[in-house]
Amino acid sequence: GLVEVDLLNGGDADALAPVKVAIKWREAELLACDAVAGFGKSDSVTDTNATRFVGNPRLAPAEHRTIGWLRFRDAKEVACEVRIE
Repeated sequence: GLVEVDLLNGGDADALAPVKVAIKWREAELLACDAVAGFGKSDSVTDTNATRFVGNPRLAPAEHRTIGWLRFRDAKEVACEVRIE
């Protein structure tokens, strides 16, 4: 299954801070993944069932942007943690 990772600015002002998005999954085989829209995929993750997208987007209020995708052999649930620095 394909999982797309989107950011949404739900605030009233532009979002300008660097962002790290940690993505974790269980009992799934990751086939491929990539970051897009100016984000990069971090290779510093030690967990084999996790990856991280890192970037510094400018998002206007109510704007959303796809920042990456993951493809698994089967449809699986993933968990995302967003950290703004």
